[in-house]
Amino acid sequence: MGWPSYSADKQWVAFRLFAATPGNPQTKLVELVRLDGSARRSVELPMIAEAMANNPAILPGANALVVVERQRTGVPPGLFLVDAATRAATKLLQLPMAGRLPEIVLSSDGRTLLYLVSDILPSTVSAVDFTLLRTVRRP
Repeated sequence: MGWPSYSADKQWVAFRLFAATPGNPQTKLVELVRLDGSARRSVELPMIAEAMANNPAILPGANALVVVERQRTGVPPGLFLVDAATRAATKLLQLPMAGRLPEIVLSSDGRTLLYLVSDILPSTVSAVDFTLLRTVRRP
């Protein structure tokens, strides 16, 4: 199931669930529950969400989610805004193929998304020419 995510307005909580459906055993569902118990809805995401804290991030009112897509072989993952009612996804940005998982958080009013994306620097090979070093003799 993974970690629960709380909305920016602290009124909703989301749980990522796996559900087997005919022909698609990896469908990713998000169960949204209003903390006072007055509402509950399921949202089937158009992509598989990465298993990480604060994913998905829930906008106030739980009308939309910000989702970090799980990386697939050869396809860079994206950061998406998903309408909770229609499941329409808008790609906000493409994430690097190599690097840490991004950290995402919404501002308390839900109007600003803060995210940290880091690339892994490519490996480098360096050489040191020891003939340029001089031996220091002590008296």
